[in-house]
Amino acid sequence: MTKIQKKISKRLNSKDTQVAFVRLIRMQQTCLGGYEDWEKAHQDRYKIQD
Repeated sequence: MTKIQKKISKRLNSKDTQVAFVRLIRMQQTCLGGYEDWEKAHQDRYKIQD
């Protein structure tokens, strides 16, 4: 994630907005490529359970 995306992710309060944000990042990573392990790192940092 970019610095701006990280800043946004820290301010998401509702579960729906968090899910929508993760979907957006997945879509960007699929199209643009990049840091493939970002999702695991994000879950580890914020202790998000599926």
